[in-house]
Amino acid sequence: MKTSWSIRSRLIWAAALVLAVFLAGAGWAVQQAHADSVLAQRYSRLQTTIYLLLAAAELDVGGAIIMPDELAEPRLTLPRSGLYASIARADGKASWQSGSALGQALAPVPSPALGQWQFTMVAPDALSVGALLPSRAFLKASYAVMWAVGAQQTPLVFTVLEDRADFDRELKAFMRTLWLWLGATGTLLLLTQTLLLRWALKPLGDMAQEIEHRTRPANSVARSLSERACRADTQPEPVD
Repeated sequence: MKTSWSIRSRLIWAAALVLAVFLAGAGWAVQQAHADSVLAQRYSRLQTTIYLLLAAAELDVGGAIIMPDELAEPRLTLPRSGLYASIARADGKASWQSGSALGQALAPVPSPALGQWQFTMVAPDALSVGALLPSRAFLKASYAVMWAVGAQQTPLVFTVLEDRADFDRELKAFMRTLWLWLGATGTLLLLTQTLLLRWALKPLGDMAQEIEHRTRPANSVARSLSERACRADTQPEPVD
């Protein structure tokens, strides 16, 4: 029985180790895939916002940018909404900022080459903010374009920044749900494997008991003979 328990213990621990490694690897892969998918969706939304700005922007003969008071993206008109936009010249000087950045100054950020998109995460100091808005990290999308009005051409950079808070909250919520379900699934699988191993190894335990039962009389006889031999050796020899 002792040998059977040793085999069962080794199999259970080996199964638990393999299961833990598999679930950890699968969980990490799913987590990374989800984070990449959510990030791509966020950047796609920022790209759409820049397209809306491109459609609404106008440049007068003096080179000044003219934007409508109402934009297709309502968050750009709400102060501290978490979505900020700017249109800057090639020298980095902002020519226009969205109403959401009212009272704030969008710090210059590296611009892409003309006709190129740039998607990146920026540090908390990318937005030069005052006391009304705490420093946070942002998702950034930029697009550089050569804007032409008649014979005049002006390089412009359209930039949209979005607070990462919602993105981080979504990832954390998914991580909690993912690892909770993986943990519950792993526990259930481990219990199931333990029960299956006990059932599968039961014939070995029965065989061990049968062998022990059959060898018990022989062991008793051998023990009795051994005790008699010991008593015979310890008896004193008769003196003539």
